[in-house]
Amino acid sequence: MKSKIILLGASAMLLIGCTVQNVRTFRQQVKSPQYKDKYVEFMDADETVVTSTYHTLFTKKADGRYVFRQFFPETEQITNLTHYAADKEIEHGLHKKWYDDGTLITEGYYLNGKKIGTWYHIGTGTGTYIDGKMEGKWERKNEKGLTKSIYQYKDGKKDGPFMVYDSLGVLTNEGVYKADTIFSQSNIEHSAKLTQIPLFSPCEGLSGKEAKDCANSKLLTYVYKNLKYPSIAVENHIQGQVIAQFYIESDGQVTEIKINNGLCQAMKDEVTRVIKSMPRWSPAIKDGKPVRCLYTLPVKFKLEG
Repeated sequence: MKSKIILLGASAMLLIGCTVQNVRTFRQQVKSPQYKDKYVEFMDADETVVTSTYHTLFTKKADGRYVFRQFFPETEQITNLTHYAADKEIEHGLHKKWYDDGTLITEGYYLNGKKIGTWYHIGTGTGTYIDGKMEGKWERKNEKGLTKSIYQYKDGKKDGPFMVYDSLGVLTNEGVYKADTIFSQSNIEHSAKLTQIPLFSPCEGLSGKEAKDCANSKLLTYVYKNLKYPSIAVENHIQGQVIAQFYIESDGQVTEIKINNGLCQAMKDEVTRVIKSMPRWSPAIKDGKPVRCLYTLPVKFKLEG
C-alpha cells in the first residue's frame, strides 16, 4: 500500500482538502479481528458490530441504520460519531465531532443527507439549518459565555445585520451583509489588522500576493520533504487530516505547538517533530512592528492502493 502526504497552500493559512474518515473510506479497510471488542463499551444496546479496527467502529442498529465512530486510539477518545441510513451512504441522524482532547467541534442532525434543526460549530457558533443551509441568527460565544459575534443567514449566505464583540463583550464592529458580501460596516479596529502575515522563508524581490505564494510554496516543500507517514498509521489504515496550530513570535521563532486533531499519537508526534525543526520565520507585521501571530497548518495523510 502506498502512502501519500498532501499539502496545498492558500492565503495566510494552509488549507488542505479534508479527507474525513467516514463510512465510504471505512469500507476499504481490512477487517481486524484482534480489535473486535476494542470499542464495544461505546455501543448502544441495539447495535451489532459490522467491523472494528484499530481506530474505528462500524455498527448496525436494530432499525437498519448504521453508525460510524472514529477514535484517537491511544486514549480511546471518540472524535467522530455519524449515523447513516440503511444504504450506508446518506448521513441520517446525530452527527458529532471532537478534538483529541474531547473538545466538541460540531453537533447536529442530518435528515436524508441534509443538515436540519439546531447545529453547533466551534468556529461559527450555534444556529439553525433548513434543508441543509444555514438560516437566521447564528451566535458565537467565548469560553466565559459572552457573545463574540452574531450573524444573520439567508439560504446559506450571510445576509442582514451583524455584530462583533471583544473578549469583554464590548461591541467592536457592526454592519450589514448582503448575499455574503459586506454592504456596510462601522467601528472597525484598523489597528488590529496585520500589514504582513508571517512568512516561511520569504522570497527576495517579491511583495504582496506573490511573496505570500512563494513563501507558502517553500513551506509546503519543507514539510513534504521532512514529514514521514508513521508505520503504525500505514499498518492500521489511518488517514485523514492532522490540524496543527502554533505561534510565530515577533523574532520569528516557532512556539506553543498544539495538535488539535492528530488522528493517532504517531501522526501527532510526527507533525510536531517537523514543526519544531522549522527555521525562523519572517514574523507578522502590525503598525510597522513585528508581532506574535497564531498560525494554522492542516496536513492531510492519504493511503492509496
